[in-house]
Amino acid sequence: MKKRYFALFLAIILIFGIFSTSCSNNIDEPTYDQSHIFGMGDVFLGTNESLEDIVARIDLMKDLGVKSHRFWFRAGSNGSDDKECFFSLKDNQLIINNNFVQRVNFVVDKLLEAGIEHITFDVCWMYGMTSSGQYKYYGAGLPLIDSGDYLPYMESIKYQFSIISETFPQIEYFEMGNEMNILEIRDNDNNLLPYYELARLVTDFSYYAMQGIKEGNPNAKGVLNGLAETSFRYDEGFKKVRYSTKGGAEIVAEFIDLIYQYIESGQYPSCASIKSNKIEDYFEVLAWHPYGAYSSEIWKEYNDTVYAAVKKHNDNGRPVFCTEFGFQRNDQLHGEEYVNIFNNISQTPYIEAVHIFILSNAAWNEENFYLTKRKENGDYSLSEAYIVLKNQFGNI
Repeated sequence: MKKRYFALFLAIILIFGIFSTSCSNNIDEPTYDQSHIFGMGDVFLGTNESLEDIVARIDLMKDLGVKSHRFWFRAGSNGSDDKECFFSLKDNQLIINNNFVQRVNFVVDKLLEAGIEHITFDVCWMYGMTSSGQYKYYGAGLPLIDSGDYLPYMESIKYQFSIISETFPQIEYFEMGNEMNILEIRDNDNNLLPYYELARLVTDFSYYAMQGIKEGNPNAKGVLNGLAETSFRYDEGFKKVRYSTKGGAEIVAEFIDLIYQYIESGQYPSCASIKSNKIEDYFEVLAWHPYGAYSSEIWKEYNDTVYAAVKKHNDNGRPVFCTEFGFQRNDQLHGEEYVNIFNNISQTPYIEAVHIFILSNAAWNEENFYLTKRKENGDYSLSEAYIVLKNQFGNI
């Protein structure tokens, strides 16, 4: 009898264990792809550099073992260099610059040949329609929500992104602007917009850009503009307030939290008659610039602090691109810090790409950030950080 009860007891335990295991296996765990984690940014267009020089810099990335690239993409200009952007404004019409398209396609083809297949276009410097029916160059600016220009501007943003994504079907990711959380936009009384008001503009902008991307290419994905850390913010009284904690991770998290709150409210986009509280109508990939993670020791803490805002809104599993990250030193020590971060990147599994800022000083001379420096004869000198990275990850 005891054996029978004991056998029954074991059977119950076994069944319960199998059931429990089955239930736990049915829980969907976030899955990420870090196969393209090692990324690089550089400016390939906008300075009339030769195609030979562009190829030379792509070869430098190939030798380094780079797997992903952030491409700065200029949509418009104030007219002085409109041949080096996608659109020209002529007779109040946005005209595609075919020469620019050919050059972009040339760069993309060379990147793909180099094995750099994960490419994100960072689309910036936009035109905008006004209430009078006239286009004007806004650059990185936006009109105010309560202005008559606001809805025409947003509709024109949708149009521009649709044409861009349609023109480049080989590009999967389109970043919708850059560091828009630090724009210094002023109200009608010339006061700087507070943080929560700026987040409203960015939420609307993301929606219209996202709709344009999908209209041009349903397979393309929208990336929230790479948010920047700052040491200040603007409170409800329009006063600049010092805000310095953990290298700025909290202020990036706060802005992301505001965007999620606005989307979830069901009141956005604010200027549209049809609203949406669906995250994917605004972005599919998050992005921020963790410059404050200035050592491998604080990389995880910094990015987990920001990603906590995502988890707060039950969006765990949303991938992140760090579309800019770098040190203002390019010596051996900082090269080793890069290596340590990439070698331990599994600690932040939600991050799928980290684009080092910046490869060279050829087109954008950011003091000390660049890993290579173009010499007068057209050759490139390699920094100590570049050599450390190449020894670790490069195609030798």
